[in-house]
Amino acid sequence: MRKKEIKQQIQSEIDAYIPNTPPKMDYAYIKALREQEDKSVALPKKHSAKTFNLRLAFSVLLMAVVAASVWFLTDTGKTPPHKLPKGSEVLAEDKDVLALSFLSNAAMIPNQGDEFINHNLSLNVNNNYHLLNNALPISPMDQLKPFLNLIESIITQSNGTVVEILPSDRAEYDTYIEVTSIDLVGNPVVYKMYYHVTQYEKFDDETIYQIEGIIHKNGIDYPMYGKKEIEEDETTITMRSMLNTTSYIETVYEFDQEESEYYIKYIEHNKTVYESQLEIEIENDEIEISLEIYNQNKLAKYELNYETEDGRPLIEIEFEIEDFNLNTKTSGEMKVFVTIDQIANLNQYDVFITIEDETYEERYDRDIDDDDDDDDDDDLAYLL
Repeated sequence: MRKKEIKQQIQSEIDAYIPNTPPKMDYAYIKALREQEDKSVALPKKHSAKTFNLRLAFSVLLMAVVAASVWFLTDTGKTPPHKLPKGSEVLAEDKDVLALSFLSNAAMIPNQGDEFINHNLSLNVNNNYHLLNNALPISPMDQLKPFLNLIESIITQSNGTVVEILPSDRAEYDTYIEVTSIDLVGNPVVYKMYYHVTQYEKFDDETIYQIEGIIHKNGIDYPMYGKKEIEEDETTITMRSMLNTTSYIETVYEFDQEESEYYIKYIEHNKTVYESQLEIEIENDEIEISLEIYNQNKLAKYELNYETEDGRPLIEIEFEIEDFNLNTKTSGEMKVFVTIDQIANLNQYDVFITIEDETYEERYDRDIDDDDDDDDDDDLAYLL
């Protein structure tokens, strides 16, 4: 190729990359850029780009969170921790059922010195009873005895159970109450509780809550926990008193518009000793109590009625006990008398057990806690 032709080819390639018209400066855009740096005006609309305003987005998010929080607190009724009601206010809302839960849980805590004092056979024992390790025969009172304090309190409900709200002398609990029931011979039995509310929520006309405190009995403090729950149309109040770190008594009261049921469970060393179901019927001032107690070995059923005989308080009981290990079923009747003799220093249950026309007698210490300090600083009292 000749030199001239080479020069022409190079020139044509250069011309292909050079525009025919010189570029023009957009002075308006440059001015806007400078003003944008000073944050005085925005870019001209035709040159502006979409940008993300972090400050605006954060403000919108914060407003949404605040609005949601306000709605949640006002709509669902959940109470912030610093505005939890006092224990006395919760008691006022559920006076009857909560007081009964306190009473039953405290009554089921065994008293110190709870022991079997005498077993006097008056007639031969029915063959349905078997000896265990050459010990005394199995008694139908064995499973019923822990419930006697509670049964006395239930029978005497017509005499009134008093709940007194007193000034708390323990800073960690805002509410101190004394629940007083009357035993079968007319003496007061006092149970003491300290507690405060740890959780509270309100839904329309219904509330749920949790409480925490202690039951003071026989000079001992037993940690106590309680809660109220609502599921569909059924309300449940659960109370648990800790006997030690691995043992406790739990009472569960379930009720709706049609019926109520009461359950009691005793756990010892993380194992279930027994579970029970209790039903109470009151008609024409007569109280009938149905009690079922069951564990992995036995099912015991008791029907209890109260009356007096020769001026002595009497609990009449029909029972049926099924032993799964021995494959036996035993039924009969019992009469439980309360015997108090101040001269002889007796305060006991005299029990007469009849099985197929054969009767024998048992005696038990009557476990009544009379730990009453007669506090005169009463603030408020409820009569159930």
